[in-house]
Amino acid sequence: MTKEQERAELHRAIWQIANNLRGSVDGWDFKQYVLGMLFYRFISENLTKYINDNEPDKNFDYSELSNEDAEFGRADTVKEKGFYILPKELFVNVTKNARNDANLNETLEAVFKNIESSAKGTESEDDLKGLFDDLDVNSNKLGNTVELRNKKDLIEQFIASLDIKAVVDDDWIKFVEKKKIEELERIIDDENLNRDEAYRFIKNAFRDGVVPTTGTAITKVLPPVSRFSKTGERTKKRESILEKFAIFFERYFDISNKNL
Repeated sequence: MTKEQERAELHRAIWQIANNLRGSVDGWDFKQYVLGMLFYRFISENLTKYINDNEPDKNFDYSELSNEDAEFGRADTVKEKGFYILPKELFVNVTKNARNDANLNETLEAVFKNIESSAKGTESEDDLKGLFDDLDVNSNKLGNTVELRNKKDLIEQFIASLDIKAVVDDDWIKFVEKKKIEELERIIDDENLNRDEAYRFIKNAFRDGVVPTTGTAITKVLPPVSRFSKTGERTKKRESILEKFAIFFERYFDISNKNL
């Protein structure tokens, strides 16, 4: 397969993934976002490999260096590569923290600005100016803030695991289904839920398009807790589980197979 064919296949596959996200992310915006993130991953890995390969210590890993220590290598690297990315701003480290980053949009925006500004005053300044203009991490077209943040870390994890030559849409589906089961199992274990009933509850929610907050279905899912507790433990547990199920539902309903 030629490079042009590989590129066309990648674009086709990304568009197919976008079709699976209809209703929450517009296809074109999703495609631009994924391609931009793939490029961010590529230059991060390219820079890391270049630095590691040119260090005398063969066990050296630039991605594990502190930002403070990394500053000592900035000037030489910019002269050689034309840009610089601090270790904490590398794709691998941003992705690692994405799930727990409540301000992921702002983090990515700052990273992209820092990459572009790293070339300021150098011969490569014009080459990097506007490099990430098409990757608008704050675009309302991608969904509201909560919805976007809830799915964006999944997309970044997927990109981190991606073999560029793979069939991307198949990889995406398998990746999301695997993550969906892992997260549901974690909720079940953490909350000591009835596994069969929890799966039935979520399966029905996917079927009906909503997580029911009333009715008796949730009762079968709950661990044994008396409803007559003076401290309201059962109510707290019920509300906590429904909240986790709602977040899980929002995260996976429109981007995954509805079956479990």
